[in-house]
Amino acid sequence: MAFMGSVVLPFAPACSFRSLDGFADSAESDIQTSDAGGDDGASTQAPEAGDGSSPSASLASCAAIHDARPDLPDGIYSIDPDGDGPTAPVDVFCDMTNDGGGWTLVTERWISLERASKATVVKTTDSRGGIAFQVFMNDDGCGSGNGAGHQVLFDNRPTWSKIRFEAVFAGAVNCWNIFGETEAALGYGPGIIPFVKGVDTIRDARGMGGVAGDDYAGTNVRCDQAPENFWSPDNGLAERSAIVILRRTNANDPAAGLATTANCSGALGAGNTSPTWWAYRNIYVK
Repeated sequence: MAFMGSVVLPFAPACSFRSLDGFADSAESDIQTSDAGGDDGASTQAPEAGDGSSPSASLASCAAIHDARPDLPDGIYSIDPDGDGPTAPVDVFCDMTNDGGGWTLVTERWISLERASKATVVKTTDSRGGIAFQVFMNDDGCGSGNGAGHQVLFDNRPTWSKIRFEAVFAGAVNCWNIFGETEAALGYGPGIIPFVKGVDTIRDARGMGGVAGDDYAGTNVRCDQAPENFWSPDNGLAERSAIVILRRTNANDPAAGLATTANCSGALGAGNTSPTWWAYRNIYVK
């Protein structure tokens, strides 16, 4: 199924963005795991877990703890997502201060499904156990085949309705799908409502507006060389980044998560040696 039709601009190559058939089993992808010690720009020093009077042992999530004791600091807390169920409580890092507090750091144990196509995925963990994904694009053709992509879904334990993450983009592509707008390309959506500017949160943006600067235009699917296409080769190869909060389509589904697809990096030219990649790090749910 075609994902996006050709877009032809004056003095620009035609870009055809195709669906990721065989996305889950592509032989042109590789997923690697390593312990990075938190070398992702995030703080790697875990704060102390409060004053010992936390009610967390009987509560299901960092959000529930924060609701009960909004004065508690960031730190490691014990949560019990299934209450009286068979699963034992687990220790998690809780962000109790940013974006209203009550955010649970996502660790590798949360991964329900991960798949990649024409990409090399490097997974790292920081000292708090937080998982990060850096996805290097292997397919450098423009319209020469299926695009590169990566999808990761996280369990609904504890139940969560929002996901917050730092997104980083480097190199250049003309055609891309980000921030929840990937269902048609993947054949299986990430269970996330696509980002809506003015409704969803995007902050600390850097270079997300293309030539216009840092302000993200809010278009989650592009296949052009417009000035506001921040990932276009016309706008340089430097890293662009932002912290984004997205909403789930249905908090009762068993899993949801993050996905990105990209194509048309061939527009960079034969002399380019800078890799094209994207990353998700400092991932929290609430």
